[in-house]
Amino acid sequence: MVPDLLGGKVAVVTGSSNGLGRAIAVALAGSGASAIVLADLDPQERTGEESTEALIRRTTSAPQVRFLRCDVGSAAEVDAAVAAAQEYGGLDVMVNNAGIAPPAKPITEMADDDFAQVMQTNLVGTFNGCRAAARVMVPRGSGSIINMSSIAGLVGTPGNCAYSASKGGIRLLTYSLAAQLGPRGIRVNALHPGVIDTAMSRGAAAVTDQHEALLRHIPSARIGDADEVGRVAVFLASDLSSYVNGSSQTVDGGLSIAF
Repeated sequence: MVPDLLGGKVAVVTGSSNGLGRAIAVALAGSGASAIVLADLDPQERTGEESTEALIRRTTSAPQVRFLRCDVGSAAEVDAAVAAAQEYGGLDVMVNNAGIAPPAKPITEMADDDFAQVMQTNLVGTFNGCRAAARVMVPRGSGSIINMSSIAGLVGTPGNCAYSASKGGIRLLTYSLAAQLGPRGIRVNALHPGVIDTAMSRGAAAVTDQHEALLRHIPSARIGDADEVGRVAVFLASDLSSYVNGSSQTVDGGLSIAF
């Protein structure tokens, strides 16, 4: 990380206790963000490692960092996370990362509640974050909103209709808001990770049972690290990407072009 790349910037990262959200929050802190609000359901990392807050304090120059319980499906709780960022001087970066990826199943076996839960967390949660961020960024005339989609939001994947629908919705939500908010000085971009080494992906059959077959489809011939997604998020959060708006940034080793 470049220590001063994000100097003075305040960020909110949802779903930041685990996986990609954790890596992104740590990367933002390591790049000089002055304050980070960690918004998640639980402060603890699911595999028993130290919390993201503790990790940031131990490994970076200790910016202001605060955990706030947040269910992104609740507009009021997302609004509270953004309000917390305002206490540090105003929101510069909103990372809408929180999401769920249930086990694959045929549509004929999917219950209404299964589909609704994925859409509420992934798509509605991202909408809530974008709206809350826009309400404070528009008056300031600046800001970067980063929405976590997936390569499943670029191509359909069998057995994951709810997940693909939610991530595809995030992609088009991103494009719509980039067009709407760009003239107000706000950039909105989507991140599309492929297969990344996180606790969530390690539990997926595509990784555990079909590892070698999967690698044959990834042009870079390996699974990605969460830190590699974090570095792209830093780019989108920083002024290095000042003319990047309405983009889909794939971090997938080329997997999406190999489908």
